Amino acid sequence: LVMPIPDSGNFAALGFSLEAQIPFALGIIRNHYVGRTFIQPAQEIRDLKVRVKFNPIRDIIKGKRLVVVDDSLTVRKITGEHLQKRGLDVMVAKDGVDAVEQLNEHVPDVMLVDIEMPRMDGYELTTRVRGDKRLKHIPIIMITSRAGAKHRERAFELGVDKYMSKPYQEDELFANVDELLA
Repeated sequence: LVMPIPDSGNFAALGFSLEAQIPFALGIIRNHYVGRTFIQPAQEIRDLKVRVKFNPIRDIIKGKRLVVVDDSLTVRKITGEHLQKRGLDVMVAKDGVDAVEQLNEHVPDVMLVDIEMPRMDGYELTTRVRGDKRLKHIPIIMITSRAGAKHRERAFELGVDKYMSKPYQEDELFANVDELLA
């Protein structure tokens, strides 16, 4: 399914959809009463305005598959429950090795990945996903306790789409997931 970020992405997404013969849907509605969000003075205000500006159509994103990869049982459980309440099909994996095994059977629409895990860390998992032509299109949100610039830069170099620090704000997670599913 091809979903544009309105309004600037509408025509490009429609053209891609037609050329690739992939179904097209407007999965996000833009509130035209909210102006530019990037010029706000504080990040909290920018985040709030983005949530007001772009509204996902739940019936379109409902049932999308998402995988949470974290070695913490609590993080897997709480994050999974939050996302299931929003209508997402959630898979969980305890580390990168477990995630790779599951990716052989199911391809998610988004991945949430921790950095520090036993057997295979989030960096190696991201490298494997980005190196696999069947999986490289999957958006990856790295959620980690490592908030430093060094870890963030390495994650983006490997191909992560979004980077969040623990403890994360639920609204920020939902906004990032909604954006990447669009």
